Amino acid sequence: CYAVECEDLPADLVGTYFRNGPAKFNVGDDQICHPFDGDGMVAAITLDGKGKAVFRNRFVRTPGFVEELKADKMLYRGTFSLKPGGWINNALDVGGNKNLANTNVMYWAGDLLALWEGAKPTSLDPLSLATKGETTMNDALLPEDK
Repeated sequence: CYAVECEDLPADLVGTYFRNGPAKFNVGDDQICHPFDGDGMVAAITLDGKGKAVFRNRFVRTPGFVEELKADKMLYRGTFSLKPGGWINNALDVGGNKNLANTNVMYWAGDLLALWEGAKPTSLDPLSLATKGETTMNDALLPEDK
């Protein structure tokens, strides 16, 4: 966390602004070739109404993110990026893409959700930004979406 005193902030400006987007563009020595394929990072700025702003950020630790971190190499191809091994390694890969959790973020029912169009939302703790895991939003998703 980074805290900054800002005397010019209006006193009625209180709350937290959350934002996420792609932020990790390499896995070991492997480069991600397109920005949309980067693993997600959530950032938050909290304003207390007394001139203090606190910034914090964390990578969204999806199962694919953790697997690649442990392997220290790219295990999944992206929507626009190929994994190493040439066309044959990618053409025969039917395992699908990993959940990047890099598209948007929303606060829902006490959870902060990191979103990506091709997978379930990833639940985060809104204070620490620690990843809790994928969620069905208390079974709000339709069965075909789970």
